[in-house]
Amino acid sequence: MKETGRWKMRFTIVVCLLMAAAVVYRMRIVAPPQLLAAPTVSEAIEPDAVVGVVRSERETAVEIELDEIRALVREAVERAGGLAGLIDNGDTVVLKPNLITDYDMTYQSRDLPQDVNGMTTDWRVTQAVVELVRELNPNGQVVVLEGVANGTTSGNMETLGYVPDQISGVDDFVHLEDRSGGWREWDSPLLVAVTLPDGVGLYPDRLKVNRAPEFYLNRLYYEADVVISLPVLKNHSLSGITGAVKNVGIGATPTNIYGPNPNDNHRFIDDTIDHRPVHLHQWIHDYYVCRPVDFAIMDGLQGSLNGPVGQGSTNLAAAQQNMRLILASRDAVALDTIASLIMQYDPARIPHLVTLHNDGFGCVDPSRVRVEGIEPSEVRKRFSSRFGGTAFYRDLSAPGVTIESCAIEGGVLLLSLTADEDIAKVEISIDGVRLDRMVVGGFDDIRLPLGARGAGNHAVTIHVYDKYLNLAVKQIEVEAAS
Repeated sequence: MKETGRWKMRFTIVVCLLMAAAVVYRMRIVAPPQLLAAPTVSEAIEPDAVVGVVRSERETAVEIELDEIRALVREAVERAGGLAGLIDNGDTVVLKPNLITDYDMTYQSRDLPQDVNGMTTDWRVTQAVVELVRELNPNGQVVVLEGVANGTTSGNMETLGYVPDQISGVDDFVHLEDRSGGWREWDSPLLVAVTLPDGVGLYPDRLKVNRAPEFYLNRLYYEADVVISLPVLKNHSLSGITGAVKNVGIGATPTNIYGPNPNDNHRFIDDTIDHRPVHLHQWIHDYYVCRPVDFAIMDGLQGSLNGPVGQGSTNLAAAQQNMRLILASRDAVALDTIASLIMQYDPARIPHLVTLHNDGFGCVDPSRVRVEGIEPSEVRKRFSSRFGGTAFYRDLSAPGVTIESCAIEGGVLLLSLTADEDIAKVEISIDGVRLDRMVVGGFDDIRLPLGARGAGNHAVTIHVYDKYLNLAVKQIEVEAAS
């Protein structure tokens, strides 16, 4: 019975994706308004967001074991600013993984492997995050919450290792379809109805299941002290990418409200959540704004293309990408921005990221995001999508740059660069230590205070980026006056 149901469900999803892909092909994803151009006068800023990116030195993702995953997660989180100051002892912390399906949908009806399958959040990543949370919150509540698309959340959790015997330190594993009230029970005490302020919401009321302004959120999720999104590095046939924002913008929707019937957890069938690209991006924006996440940690250990579940790939291995990455940030939009660049998607063409940026809910401008750790251009790989894909970028060339002059006078670095028009930012290190501020305009007249620097020669390293974070590095020895 389980196999028959799975084949039926898989057929339904394939048909829906093909139909939706046709819509994408006809409509294309309309690029949202462009971000503001870089200023023409010199401007040094502190980053709007920091994203930690770390990579295992193993040759294959399957070689990465739990202890190394713990170390990778810790390093990425620390590079992103850490959890201290965000989580207090006694807090309720909700972790939202992506467990969309528990079986291989690349035309093979079999259970997904628990480890590094590339389509669902590896249970070991979640275990590592639980341990970090418990260091700051030994007496509070730690909850893993999910609402899957295929199958049941309880079944998917069991198949994928989300059970107390494997993930310790969790107080509750919450299945959204079982813990959000009855079928279309609008006034359930397990739900919270949220109405966005005028001018903020984008998704039309006429398309909502309730035909009204309210969005419905699981109460535990909405009222949690801290929500951490735990997505997977994947692209998506309709939204371009699926990351930390979409993981909650669709995945945290209670299926008793947004599913097509009491026995189906999909959110894109009948009149549930309109997945035509324009409306899908509007929905993700609005639902995320109802309850933005507080931190995001992305499982990029394997990664997969033809997302969200590898459909269009000949087999599971063909979808997997062996990325061996962990990403982390306090800004989920910024994390998805860097993940987009790594998958060779232009974040400025992912509408829900841009509209969230424009409304002040994150940063999609790579020139204002600092990456701590591995440069995106070092690990970049094009994630193809059989069912669409109109947001790729093709410029993989480092920007051209010439150092016209460089001096240190009175504790100030004076730097003049001649560079290509597409230069977006400059980051500078002195004697191997990166300066806190980065330059996003006026590159021919850069002036950066250095503080107390001794006389003598100093090694100046200049990192020059374009909007895709293609990188050119220049080095020069500069003598500071005594």
